[in-house]
Amino acid sequence: MLNTLLLDTSTTSLNIALYTDSFKKAISYSNALHSEELLSRIEELLNECGIHYSDLNLLCCTKGPGSFTGLRIGMATLKGISLAHDIPIVSIPTLEVYEKSVLSHTGKVLTVIDAKKKRFYMRITENGKLILDDIDAPVEVSLDYIDERTVITGPDREVFLKKIQEINPTIKIALDSNTEFPFEQFLSLAKERLTSIGRDEIGDGPLYIRRSDAEEALIKKIKEREC
Repeated sequence: MLNTLLLDTSTTSLNIALYTDSFKKAISYSNALHSEELLSRIEELLNECGIHYSDLNLLCCTKGPGSFTGLRIGMATLKGISLAHDIPIVSIPTLEVYEKSVLSHTGKVLTVIDAKKKRFYMRITENGKLILDDIDAPVEVSLDYIDERTVITGPDREVFLKKIQEINPTIKIALDSNTEFPFEQFLSLAKERLTSIGRDEIGDGPLYIRRSDAEEALIKKIKEREC
């Protein structure tokens, strides 16, 4: 077993876990302030396990889509630890991780995160095959893909289902009953990524499928000046 630190800061929750040969600890904090809590939570976990940074063999974080600020903080923190102690880091697409909370289902799995502005980050697979790659879109887009054998998962699945039912009250679609973050599956994805592709390059960054508000404001300013 690699001594592995796992981290998800893609939403308002902070999901953090440590796996070693003799210890397994996974914690989720709701409505966390990533900028203020992240490093102290990591150090609390390491101290509880009697592990030092130099004892870690692998670092892994979700890479997005998700909260712009949360993703930057999470990835930057692990990169700092990686550089300081020469520990490999891998990052996994957020929706791919959350999708794994559906342990067994014959049919489509729709994974969602609220992207605000009346839009959602979505991903759809069917029996493990990718049907719709990560997109940022309004709820209505999913109607072309879902059917009665679809399960919705992800941290904002209940909000998504409510909006679907507002559009079509007769639609029959199930919610993933698992409310826990899929740490074990996250760990498996991390090990698989390290084995098959290798560690991230130090210049790799978060996966953004939408421009940030700052970028949108800058583009607007440039267009106004050009006009």
